[in-house]
Amino acid sequence: MDFNTYIDSNRKAWDASAKYHLQSAEWQALLTGFSSAKFSVFDETMKDILTKLPIKNKSVVQVGCNNGRETLSAISLGAKNALGIDQSTEFLKQAKQLNQIAQLPCEFLNANVYDLP
Repeated sequence: MDFNTYIDSNRKAWDASAKYHLQSAEWQALLTGFSSAKFSVFDETMKDILTKLPIKNKSVVQVGCNNGRETLSAISLGAKNALGIDQSTEFLKQAKQLNQIAQLPCEFLNANVYDLP
């Protein structure tokens, strides 16, 4: 199998699995959480690392962002904006739905991470 076939198969598998995430308690918690200002999915260790970098007032890019929960959470640590990149159309729909709730300066790009525009 060639490389592009692997990439396409991976994308299709992620797209197919996205519907199961919508049925989870975690998804419901994200919907509720992102309706509150300063919500973050980061644990204390990750918050500490990102604060020390620092990301405050910086632009953040997350490659392989899935449903955007970490990309959106970066804003709660002071990032001025964020871009999430993923190949899964279905997970990016979820990311955009979360951002409709959160109303944060985030964008989401559907792209093959091995062939970014």
